[in-house]
Amino acid sequence: MERLTIPDKKIDGGIERAVVDGREVREHAMALYWALKKYEDTNLTPEEINGLKENNLSDIKIIEIAASLRKLKKYEKIGTVEEFQEAIERQQAKKLLFYGDLEDGKMICQNCKEDLMDLAECGFNCCPYCGQRLDWS
Repeated sequence: MERLTIPDKKIDGGIERAVVDGREVREHAMALYWALKKYEDTNLTPEEINGLKENNLSDIKIIEIAASLRKLKKYEKIGTVEEFQEAIERQQAKKLLFYGDLEDGKMICQNCKEDLMDLAECGFNCCPYCGQRLDWS
């Protein structure tokens, strides 16, 4: 990204700051605003951007990477890949494990191992304990 500010100069005993002309700033305020917004929208720190530049990436490539990182962060809020796979697996109906007889037996969910015998008449499609889709056949 093209530099929009005047860099500080290190001098003996401190830093020399450039004098800024307020009229110049007002004249270019919107251009500065949009350039700053483009940077802020990357959600990258200056150190992260410098790290990308050290890898000889162009400004356009850095912006593309930043956009991909934003999308990734959005998906991370939803859950991990493992959590997504578990949710998909829970959507595949599993038969209950039957033990004993209908009076004193157990109907066990294969996923969470909870006994669902008392709930058999309710007709749940999913285990109320873990969300596993059930095959009552």
